Amino acid sequence: MIIIYPKTNQYYYSFYLSYIKKKFKTVKYDSTPFPAFHHHCLAFIILGRYKKKIYISAGDGAGFNEMGLEWCDIYAKVNLSKKNIPTRHEHKIFPIGPSFGINHLNLKQILTQIFSTSTKSSFKKHEFRAHLANFYRQWKYRLPLADYQPGVVDTNYIFHASTLWKKEHNTNILRKRFMKISKKIPGIIFEGGFAPGKEEIVKGFEDLIISKKYNHSQYLENMKKSLVVFSTPSVQGCIGWKLAEYLACGKAIISMPIPQSLPSPLNDNEHLHFVDGSIESFKKAIQKIKSDSSYRKRLQVNARKYYQEHLSPEIVLERLMSAI
Repeated sequence: MIIIYPKTNQYYYSFYLSYIKKKFKTVKYDSTPFPAFHHHCLAFIILGRYKKKIYISAGDGAGFNEMGLEWCDIYAKVNLSKKNIPTRHEHKIFPIGPSFGINHLNLKQILTQIFSTSTKSSFKKHEFRAHLANFYRQWKYRLPLADYQPGVVDTNYIFHASTLWKKEHNTNILRKRFMKISKKIPGIIFEGGFAPGKEEIVKGFEDLIISKKYNHSQYLENMKKSLVVFSTPSVQGCIGWKLAEYLACGKAIISMPIPQSLPSPLNDNEHLHFVDGSIESFKKAIQKIKSDSSYRKRLQVNARKYYQEHLSPEIVLERLMSAI
């Protein structure tokens, strides 16, 4: 049996919740045995021969939730920096690498979950609206985990679509540079740009704003087809969902350095191709991956293998449960 904190963000943590639903016959939502955590965590208690308390943080920042640290037996974190690990709790802290949101509930299950979670915790009005919205977002905008598989690659096509952040200037610049260089590579057809947002467009990026957003099915289809993909730290320097999606789909990944701790190293020229962000480094990376089919295949195979061995929901949850 497993008891889950009811205020868990059902959108952000759908990746892990999907395996919990699969593994445990009895899943209960109840706030009684938990402290008053904020919504951005997945906290649960496994009841069996031993009682195990696990806290998962997939938030953007490198900080820790002190209440969560004190409460849990295992504290698992996506954006983990070794220099920020509190010495007193280091024995219970685990890096789990990136994840992404998925669709794992049908409408009937969503209604059941809404009832189960809302009757077992006290929500303020604005919290409850956000809670409902997170159920809707994972159902409306995300795809089943099974869709994240390698596809057929077109070596003459590059696709990149991403958010234009108002406060993440360096992220915007790197993505712009990658897109601009992709357009200039002979023989490459480039598609994509920055997705239009509700806010005023950030100056200097107007020429790369796409006219409409891709739905996620279109996005995933184009991403699978792309010769290469590009990953860079995003909000607050976090590991974005894109990296996990790329690894799951076995892509040839061009990436900026990854400062966070990972469950196992992502090695240059083995799992992905690191660049320093310069024009020349992007150009060389794209040209090498396009011209060297054996190198491209190695990156693709090893990316998918890394996901299967270190990042899949089953692997992550089983590792955390066995660590206690």
